[in-house]
Amino acid sequence: MLQKKAHSKDSLKIRTWEHFSKNDHLQFGYHQNGLFFAHLGKPETHHGSFREECFKAAAEISSILPHPPTILLSGGLDSEIISECFRLQGLPFKVKICQFENNLNHHDIEWAVKYCTKHQIVYEIFNFPIRKFYESQDCERMAQQLKCPYPMILAQIKMNQHLIECGEFPLTGTGNPQFKKIKGQNFFYVTEFIFAHFRFLQQIDKIFPLSLYLWKPEITSAFINSQTTQIFLNDDSVENSELIKFHIYSQEFDLQNRPKYKGYEKFETFHKKRTNDLFKLVGGRFDQYQLWSPNEISTGNQKFSE
Repeated sequence: MLQKKAHSKDSLKIRTWEHFSKNDHLQFGYHQNGLFFAHLGKPETHHGSFREECFKAAAEISSILPHPPTILLSGGLDSEIISECFRLQGLPFKVKICQFENNLNHHDIEWAVKYCTKHQIVYEIFNFPIRKFYESQDCERMAQQLKCPYPMILAQIKMNQHLIECGEFPLTGTGNPQFKKIKGQNFFYVTEFIFAHFRFLQQIDKIFPLSLYLWKPEITSAFINSQTTQIFLNDDSVENSELIKFHIYSQEFDLQNRPKYKGYEKFETFHKKRTNDLFKLVGGRFDQYQLWSPNEISTGNQKFSE
C-alpha cells in the first residue's frame, strides 16, 4: 500500500508536493493472495462539475509544485484537457511532445501540434527511439521490476524518467475516469498496469502528483454524475466509455473530435510480439481491474474486494 512519506519538523523546507493525491486519498497495492486493489477515497458531498473539479485540481497542483508542471501532450483528449485546465486559468505550464523515429506516431502527435498552434502554446519536441527501447534490456528490466508487461506503458514511464532527471514534474492523462458494462451493470474502473507509473516513482523516491485525474476523488464523482454520463450509463448499447469519451468531454471542454489512437498503429505487429515476449518474461497476469459501482464512487464506500 502507498505509504505517506514522513518529514522531520526540523526540515528546512517541507516538500508539500510529495503526494500522489490530495490528502493521500489514493491507495493501491496487492492483497496477500496477489489480487490488485485500488481505492479513490471519499469525495466531498457537494462538488462542482467535471470541468470545475479538474480546474480545482490543476490550481491545487500548481500551488504546491516548486515550478510549473510539464504536460506531455500525446495528441489524445485526456492530455489536452489537462492543458486546457492550466491554459484557461492562466496557470503556468510547459508542454512537451514525444516523437518516435521515422514519424511512427506522427498521426497521433499531429493533434497535439495543431492544438498548440491554435492556442499559441510554446512546445518542445523530444525524440524517443521507440523500437530501440522495445528491444532493449532496459525495457525487460523495467517490465520485471514494475510488474508491467506492456511496452508502450514502459515507454511512457521512460519518457517520464527523462523529464524527472531534467528536474521537471511530468503531469499526465493517466487514470482518466472510465466505465464499462459487465453483465448489464455499469462499473467504473482502474487498471492494474497504470499503477506501474506510480510504482516507478516510489522506486526512485520521487513522489509527486503525476495524474491530474487521480488527484482528488471529486473528479471521478463529478464525471459520473454529469448529465451526459448518466445518459450513456442508461444506454444499453454503450458498452464502455471509450466509445463515447468525446461526447462526454465536449460538453464541458471545447475539443475537436479525433480517432482513438494507441500510438503503435504503424508498428502493431512488432508491438504485439514484444508484448507477448514481456508477458512470458514477467510471468503471471498483470491485467487486473479494480471495479466500483457508480454509488461506491459517489459515496466513497469502495470495497477492497478480494
